[in-house]
Amino acid sequence: MSITVYPLKSASISLVNGWNLISLPLNLSIDVETFGKKANATYIIALNNTDKSFITHVVGTASNLFDLETGNGYWVRYPSTSGYVQIEGLSISNINITYELKRGWNLVGSMNGTAAEICSSLHSRYIIKWDAHSQKYVAHVAGWLGNNFDVSIQEGFWIWVDSDTTIVI
Repeated sequence: MSITVYPLKSASISLVNGWNLISLPLNLSIDVETFGKKANATYIIALNNTDKSFITHVVGTASNLFDLETGNGYWVRYPSTSGYVQIEGLSISNINITYELKRGWNLVGSMNGTAAEICSSLHSRYIIKWDAHSQKYVAHVAGWLGNNFDVSIQEGFWIWVDSDTTIVI
């Protein structure tokens, strides 16, 4: 019998005053209230990619509880000037992430690369990322060389797909 042990890693997710679009850079599942308290956030919003409905959790309440999971993007409202939240989990380099994408816009994350590389990997025509510092969106159209921005593993982003698809990366 062979046993593989993967050590826990820690990661920091930077937050600025206002809205932040984040994803989990490690393999873990953490409940929204625990994450919100660790981050000193006021609101956390998730998108149900299946029915395209938003779930809003107000930190400090017991309503609209859900788990944050690797591969998804989340809106986090941060009331202070700047800071970070420290999390622990397993490296995602040892796992496959399954993206269940539905036709239209999907809120995802946990990927590194350029906008063009991510569009190619997820079979998407458009990718939009949130610039937390300017509080504005930045967009890239697949096949267009302009605005080929970098996406880091702790950033969430919007992608458009033309049909329902499942992709394992």
